[in-house]
Amino acid sequence: YPPRITSEPAPVIYARPGNSVKLNCMAIGIPKAEITWELPDKSHLTTGAQSRLYGNKFLHPQGSLVIQQSTQRDAGFYKCTAKN
Repeated sequence: YPPRITSEPAPVIYARPGNSVKLNCMAIGIPKAEITWELPDKSHLTTGAQSRLYGNKFLHPQGSLVIQQSTQRDAGFYKCTAKN
């Protein structure tokens, strides 16, 4: 079955500097869907079997992205995609 996103973040999220922000993205598919986030700087983060920390960004295996201690540099457009 092709992947289908079942949970996605709100279109606009505001955060105070220093606060954490959670962007939800979950998908279903067979084989299991892989979630990729495109960040404001056009770099990409892809889910794996383990949770991963990229600087202040924490990517859960299910696809949620948590930005810890957010700053102005974290502002921008985040895009979640799924493939299998």
